[in-house]
Amino acid sequence: MPVVMAAYRYLLADLLGGQTLAEVPFTSASFEHVLNAPGNFEGTLALKQPPALHLVLAPLFPHLLGRLALYVERDGVIVWGGIPWTSDPDLDAGTMTIRGEGWLSYLRRRVLRATKVYTQVDQTTEIAKNLIDWALAYGPSPPIDTTAVGATGVPRDRTWQAYERPWIGRLIEDLAAVENGFDFRFDSAWSAGAIVTRFLTSYPNTGRSTNLVFEIGTQVTSAALGCDGTALATHVDAVGAGEGDLGLLASVANPGMLAAGWPVLDDVISAGDVSVFATLDAKARHRLARGSAPITLPRLSVAPEAEPTFGSYSVGDVVTIRGGAGLATLDGRYRLVGVGMSIDAAGGEVAQLATATLDAFQEV
Repeated sequence: MPVVMAAYRYLLADLLGGQTLAEVPFTSASFEHVLNAPGNFEGTLALKQPPALHLVLAPLFPHLLGRLALYVERDGVIVWGGIPWTSDPDLDAGTMTIRGEGWLSYLRRRVLRATKVYTQVDQTTEIAKNLIDWALAYGPSPPIDTTAVGATGVPRDRTWQAYERPWIGRLIEDLAAVENGFDFRFDSAWSAGAIVTRFLTSYPNTGRSTNLVFEIGTQVTSAALGCDGTALATHVDAVGAGEGDLGLLASVANPGMLAAGWPVLDDVISAGDVSVFATLDAKARHRLARGSAPITLPRLSVAPEAEPTFGSYSVGDVVTIRGGAGLATLDGRYRLVGVGMSIDAAGGEVAQLATATLDAFQEV
C-alpha cells in the first residue's frame, strides 16, 4: 500500500496579535521539540517567488524577524510553534534558509526588572507561572496561556533582586533543573479558529511511561547508539553566593559508585546567584544524579506512518527500544528528550528521536 504523504502548511503570524500574515512555501524543513529547552526549526524556500507571493513575503524577511510567529501544521494539527530569528540567503543556490526557536527562546530574551521573593510556595504554580505572567504583563509580549500549569506540591524559596536583571527563561530552566524539579514545554494548537500557545508543566520529572516500542530494523530505519561517560561524577561541589571561605558551598557524593568500582570523579558547578543552601544542595544533587552512570543516547530515524505513529508520542515520554547488532544491542527503557521531523523537497518525512537512558533522570 503506498504511503500517503502528510499535508504541511507553514504559517507566519504576527507575534503580538496572532493574525496570520502568510503561508510560506518551504521546499524542505525540519523541526524539533527538546525537553526543557527551546527546540528549533529550519526551513528553506526559493528566493524567487511568484509575483503575488513575493509581494507578501518581501516585507517580512528579513525586516520583521523577531516580530513574527511561525507555526508548522501537519494534516491540520499544529506540531511546532516558535519564533523565526534568522534568515540566510544563498545567492548561488537561489534559496533562503529561515531558522527559529521555540517559545522559550523569547523568555530567554526577557529580564526580570522587579524584586521577587518567594517563600515556601509551589515551584510551578507560584514561581514559574508568576515569572511568565510578569514578563507578559510588562510591555507588549506574545500571548502565552499559563492557566493550565499544575501544582507539584514541592515548595521552594527563591529571591531575585531587580538590580540583578536575571534572564526569565534561564530562571525557569534553573528552577526545573534541581532535585525533585519538574518538566515543562510550550504547546501551540488550534482553538476556536485561532492558534493558542500554552505553557505546560509535568511532575514528577521522570516522564510519562508508555507501552510504545521502537524496533531497530522495522519502523526504526537507522540508529546511532552512542554512549557517553564524560559526565560521570562521584563527587559534586556547588559553589553559591559569597566570596572566599564565606561563600556558600554544597558538597554531595555517591558512595555507591565508589563501592561499585569507579574512581573518584569530581565536578564543580557555579551558581553565584544562589544564596540559600537548600537550593544549592538541590542543584548539586541534581548534577550528581545525572552523573551516576554512563548514558546511552540512541538517536533514531523513524518512519512516521509506522506504529507507533508520529503524534502518539511526545518529548518526555518513556518508551522501549529494541534491536541493534552484537555489542551494540538494545532492549530497554529510554526517555524521549527530543522529538522532531525532517521533510524533504518531495514531501517525504522522517521522524527524528533523541533518547537517553533512564539513569539520566533518577535521583541518587
